[in-house]
Amino acid sequence: MNKALTALGLAGASAVAIAAATPALAATVPSDPPAGSKTLQTKTLAGNTNYARYSVKSMTAKQVIAYYQQALRADGFRTVNEGGGGSGWSDGWGGGGGGLTAMHNGVYFSVNAGGDSKPTFFEVCYGPNSQVVDNCQNQSQTQSQSQGS
Repeated sequence: MNKALTALGLAGASAVAIAAATPALAATVPSDPPAGSKTLQTKTLAGNTNYARYSVKSMTAKQVIAYYQQALRADGFRTVNEGGGGSGWSDGWGGGGGGLTAMHNGVYFSVNAGGDSKPTFFEVCYGPNSQVVDNCQNQSQTQSQSQGS
């Protein structure tokens, strides 16, 4: 089983189906989220783009971004956008934090993190379409708005 699919909380038949449909894509993304992370949501979006939202109590948003930056570089990705700041959403899904977007061989990867490590929330998105990956943060905003923020 590909660690990237496990990292997105996908197992069994779902992971096998995605791996079969997108073997090159699944083989190029960083593997596991930081230790102690809890999977909150996983979703497959348009164009074989994968989205996952996590929380972790042992890391700040800056540490989450640094973790992925190191993993992406090790996997040959090039950073195309990086930044920080902001206050996030009022319902606890955000907080001050940062983001990182990288690419490698036609695969786009984005991670956004926010919060204060009590917990820190972060979302990971990767796929072959840069526009879909860039708009992945709308998944959590839509989700949190539907929860009655």
